[in-house]
Amino acid sequence: MPGTLVSPQAANSGTAPPRFVARPAERADTTMMTDLIDACRAQQPHHGTPDEDPPLALARLGEADDGHPISWVLFERDTVGDTVHWRLRACFALLIIAAAGEGRPSVWAASIHIDPASPRVLLRGDLTGGAPLPAESAEEDGIPLIAVILTEWLVSYAHASQAIRRVYLTFGAASLTRRPAPVGWVASTVETQVPDEARLGPCFARQSPQRASPELPRAD
Repeated sequence: MPGTLVSPQAANSGTAPPRFVARPAERADTTMMTDLIDACRAQQPHHGTPDEDPPLALARLGEADDGHPISWVLFERDTVGDTVHWRLRACFALLIIAAAGEGRPSVWAASIHIDPASPRVLLRGDLTGGAPLPAESAEEDGIPLIAVILTEWLVSYAHASQAIRRVYLTFGAASLTRRPAPVGWVASTVETQVPDEARLGPCFARQSPQRASPELPRAD
């Protein structure tokens, strides 16, 4: 549960814990995930395309893909005095895509739902060199901060496995493809709470190339 999360960095004197926490979703998160998904749907225009029901992140809650958790949540930490408040900023499904032949596998973040109230940021220059900048005015619309955090966290998380070929993300009707890469600010910004044996590297090692892969969306 969000209220029981403990940051290992918090024990270090004078070290602020990461602002965000990414971890596998738990049954206790179901209500918050449902509320977030409903809020996202209320903000989206409808074009006659039915929403997935239930969303993959909810439908696969508690399941694993070759040992790697499928449903994930991304919380933001807000500390006021001695009180820590948690806000669910995103939930999503993370699937392992089997490699073709002797190639390396990929990962796909699907069924991504982002808090519509997430602050918006402007992207200027190379993100690997520094964190995104806040939008300075209402005229500068920017993009949701949590979309940037999620993307760069996944790129960095995948890179740490040393075994991944590509990262795919699907945000509504938009698709994004990235190669894994180290992102300097991610480690101090996002704490990843998942047991070592359930991280991507060990799960890739157990992967069977013969198993069926999920069908990726087309990038138009």
